[in-house]
Amino acid sequence: MMAAPRQLPMRWAMAVAVATLIAPITPVEGARQVADPDYAPRLQHPSFTGTGPLVGIDSAHRNFHTLDGGYAPFGRLLAADGYRVAALTQPLNAEALSPLGILVIANARLAADGAPSLTDAEIAAVKQWVEAGGSLLLIADHAPFGVAAAPLATAFGVDMGAGFVVVRQGRGTTSQIDYAGKVLGTHPVLAGRDAAEKVHRVTSFTGQSIGVP
Repeated sequence: MMAAPRQLPMRWAMAVAVATLIAPITPVEGARQVADPDYAPRLQHPSFTGTGPLVGIDSAHRNFHTLDGGYAPFGRLLAADGYRVAALTQPLNAEALSPLGILVIANARLAADGAPSLTDAEIAAVKQWVEAGGSLLLIADHAPFGVAAAPLATAFGVDMGAGFVVVRQGRGTTSQIDYAGKVLGTHPVLAGRDAAEKVHRVTSFTGQSIGVP
């Protein structure tokens, strides 16, 4: 396995995302989330020509979303953009992380005995790898996923929420929150590489909160 190039399109020491996946506000274990098996992305201007950074998608921590499961379409999108994609089934240590340019941990769950999803040794290895130039995309949906992701997020100064985010709507509340215009803010991901890629609106759905430094 060849080492991934360390030069990424946007050099971020760390990226933390709260993914708001389409699911009702019910316990996720019983919710029905179905990936599109026919998703076949076609990109006019791929970032790479098949030799892009290696993206490792974690599947060793009881992840609700894995490369061969709910994140299969995500893997196809990355491959269409020229990234190399692989599932990580082993513990996260220096050897497993060294070939990667990007590490994706999506909705890891607590161990069966209630222990944290990542061990202290794994958290230390990931933090050292990020400080050396690796990019981490840590994704935690609504409860109960924030609890499982909290120890790793804390290592980077990020506080994970432990519930659901809602806003007032009339006399009730809603979990669907729209962000547009000035509220959306500015970010290289939102700006895209050109006007055609610019994001003008983002809608979140049953997410959790985070606190950042």
